[in-house]
Amino acid sequence: MWRMSKLGYKSVPKLEELKKQWREQETELRKARKAQHLLGKRLLLDISASDEPLDDLESYALSEQQVTQIIKVLKHGSAEKLESLISLRCSLQREDVRLMFVKAEGSIQLLIGLFTCSFADVQLEAARCLHELSQSDNSSVSQSCLPATSYLLTYLSGNSPEFTEMCLYVLGNLIVEGEATRNQLLLQGIIPALALCTQSPQVSVLEAVGYTLSQLLASKEAPEKIIPIVLESALTEAIVRHIYFETEDRIGVAVEFAWSLHYIIASQVNNLLLISQGIVPKLVQILSDLSTLALRSAPPDLELLICPLVRCVANLLTEVDATGNKVQIHDGRLLVALFVFIEQYHNQHHFLLTECLWAISNLTVEDPVVASAMLHYNMVPVLMNFLLPSKDIAAMVLTILCSIADLGPLYCEQLRQKNILPCLMSTLGGADVQVTLRSLDAMIYLFRNCPDLAEDFLNNYGLPFLEPYKNNVLFHEQVQTIWNLCTMQVNEDSNKSSTME
Repeated sequence: MWRMSKLGYKSVPKLEELKKQWREQETELRKARKAQHLLGKRLLLDISASDEPLDDLESYALSEQQVTQIIKVLKHGSAEKLESLISLRCSLQREDVRLMFVKAEGSIQLLIGLFTCSFADVQLEAARCLHELSQSDNSSVSQSCLPATSYLLTYLSGNSPEFTEMCLYVLGNLIVEGEATRNQLLLQGIIPALALCTQSPQVSVLEAVGYTLSQLLASKEAPEKIIPIVLESALTEAIVRHIYFETEDRIGVAVEFAWSLHYIIASQVNNLLLISQGIVPKLVQILSDLSTLALRSAPPDLELLICPLVRCVANLLTEVDATGNKVQIHDGRLLVALFVFIEQYHNQHHFLLTECLWAISNLTVEDPVVASAMLHYNMVPVLMNFLLPSKDIAAMVLTILCSIADLGPLYCEQLRQKNILPCLMSTLGGADVQVTLRSLDAMIYLFRNCPDLAEDFLNNYGLPFLEPYKNNVLFHEQVQTIWNLCTMQVNEDSNKSSTME
C-alpha cells in the first residue's frame, strides 16, 4: 500500500534601478523558502530616503572619533540632530561602523531615547537606524536592539504607516536572534500586536506584518509555543483573508501570508480544527482562481504564491480524522488547477512541478474517485511525459501510478490502455535505485491485477529482461515476485492450450 508523504541600501545610480534591485531581492528571498522553512533577515528599501543617488559605501566610512562626535551631537539636542541621524543611518550600512556604534558607551540608550521622542521625523530616522542594526549578522550588533522591543510593539498601533512598517521589519529581523528573543516578544504581546496590524488598509504594512508573522511561525519552537496561541486567536482568519488578492500590487502580501499558513499547517498542531473551519474549500477556491489567472496573463511571482498554497493542500491530505479516515478532496477544481500549474510552469519553475506532483500523489492514495477522474480526463499521459527528465520527478510520477494501480483490475486495465508498459520499461536500466524500485513495484501491481499486462510483457520483453536485476539484493524481492507472476501467466496459457487441444 502506498503512503502519503508527509534586505540593505545599495549603491545604484537611479531610483528606478534601486526599486528593481529591491524587487529582485524580495523574489530571491521568497524563492529560498520553497526548499525549506526560512528564517532570514530583510532590509526594507526606504524609497523616501533615496531621492538622490547613493554613493559607494566607502563614502560612509567613519572613524571611532567621528562616531563619538555624532553621538555627542545627538545627545546635546543640537539643531543638527536630524541631519546627524540621517548621516548615522547611512553609515550603519557598514558593519565596522555598526560595531563601533554599539560599543560606544550609552549609544543604544541614546538611540532608543530618540526613537521614543515626540518628534515624528526624528522617531522615524531613529527607527531606520535600528533597522540597519537589526540587519547585522553579528549577534552582538543586532541584539543590541533588544531593549527597544517593547517600544517597537507599542508603536505598531500608531497612525503612521511608514513608521509601523519600519517597526515591523525591525521586529522581523530580531526574531531570528534566537528562542530567548522570541520568548521575550511573546511575553510582550507580539501576537495580538500583529493581529491588530492585519487590519491595516496599507499594502506596505500588510506585507511587513506577513513577513514578521512568517518569521515567528517558522521558528523551531513554534509548534509548541506559538502556533497554539495563533490558532486560539483570530489570526488564522486574517491570514486566509489576505491570501486573496485583487490587484497585482497585493501579491507580495498574499505570498507572505501564504507562507504563514503553510508553517501553521506543516506543524500539524491542530489541522482538524482548520479543516472544521472550512480551510480546504477556501484553499481550493484560491488555487482554482490562480490557475485561471495563470492561463490568462500571470503576474510576476505568481508561482511563489502557488508554491506554499499547494504545500498546504498536500499537508492537509496527510491528516486522519477522528474516525481514522484520511482527508479526501473530491472537488475537481483542485485536480484541474494542479495540472494547469504543471503545464504552465514545469519548464521555467521546476520546483512547482515537484510541489504539484507531491499534492497529486497524496490525492490519489486510496482514493478511487480522484484516480478515476485522472484516467477519465486523460491526465495520466501528462504525468508519463515526466518519467525520464529527472530521477526525483520520475520517482514521484511512479508513486502516483502505483497508487492508481493498487486500486484494482479496472484501473490497471485503463492504465494498460494508456500504454503504460513501455513507459515503465524506459525507466529501468538507470542508476537510480528509487526509480527502479518504483518501476518494479508498479509492474507488480499491474501484473497482479491485470494478467494481460503480464502477457504483454512476456511477448514484448520476456523474462530475460529481468536478469540484470535478479541477483541485486536491492531488487531481488520485487524481481522474484514479477518472475512468479509471469511464470503463473505462462502456466495458465499453457493449460488453456492443452484444454483446447
